Amino acid sequence: MRETASSFDGCPVVAGRSLAWTYSTSGGIGERRTGRLRCSPRGAPVCTACGYVIKAIRRPPPFGGQTATCLVVRWWCNAIGVVCDRSRIDGSDPNRQNARIRPAVDDQQPGVTEMQLLLGFVLGFVSSCLAAILYDWVTRPTLEIILDDQRAPLRGPDGNPQEFYHVVVRHRPHRLGLPSRRPAWACQATLEVFRWTGEPLLTGIRARWASQPEPLTTVVLPERVTCIADTTKMVIGRRLDLFPHQPERLSVAIKHHCIEDLHLLSNESYSHPRGQHPAWRLENGSYRLRVAVHYERGHTVADFALRNTGLSVDDVALETWAEATATG
Repeated sequence: MRETASSFDGCPVVAGRSLAWTYSTSGGIGERRTGRLRCSPRGAPVCTACGYVIKAIRRPPPFGGQTATCLVVRWWCNAIGVVCDRSRIDGSDPNRQNARIRPAVDDQQPGVTEMQLLLGFVLGFVSSCLAAILYDWVTRPTLEIILDDQRAPLRGPDGNPQEFYHVVVRHRPHRLGLPSRRPAWACQATLEVFRWTGEPLLTGIRARWASQPEPLTTVVLPERVTCIADTTKMVIGRRLDLFPHQPERLSVAIKHHCIEDLHLLSNESYSHPRGQHPAWRLENGSYRLRVAVHYERGHTVADFALRNTGLSVDDVALETWAEATATG
């Protein structure tokens, strides 16, 4: 069909095809519809809002004014009002006044069914749950235990050198720019010692976090001021909240200069002179030290090789179990 153009107040309307314009009706408050301005076979443009032949196209009145237009279209970003001829149904018969033209099939907007609403609700609920599960999995606390690369030598009460030995507990770093992990709440650690051949030697020892205060309380006696072990602080010092930006050191052993034995260290060690718990004494030799950290919804375990070969604090070595077994 050959396209012929006609003009209504300067707005071109092409006959013989549908023009995809968005419009809004004035039939109700807040009512919005979309449709097409289509043309009849004889070239008379027909309004799809009411089905009558378009009489004129003009600019609508300003906001708040009354309008006699049937619908408003958008023509090159300008609002244009469409005025219809209520006496004409289409261009073929001007005497038909009561019939209405049924809009074209492609102009009708299908309604939303209850099944579609239910399906949308279910899909939205499932996607929200999956997003929450994924975020929880990405940000969950995951700890690792590594060697401490710093030594902690100091002088004891008697003036002789002594040294504490530690491992470091930290959050496993994220990669690919993922969100940071959540803190690991109320972390508790235990120590176990095995002989080099695998037989258990010491088990169930509650480890001490080095950043927690020493479980001591200062008391004043008639002759002097001294410190005594505080059992309340012993229990409190077993737990620690570990944050992603701050690794924490875990005490595992203490060695005094010129003393052959090595002792494991915990808060209970402060109940004994110089922190030497008699039940946790390790003679000269090589041992397998197992450190376990328990925290919210998880735990981590690491094995280390602990060697005590002499009288000096320099004769103690702590290394990973994989390195120790690789070197023999």
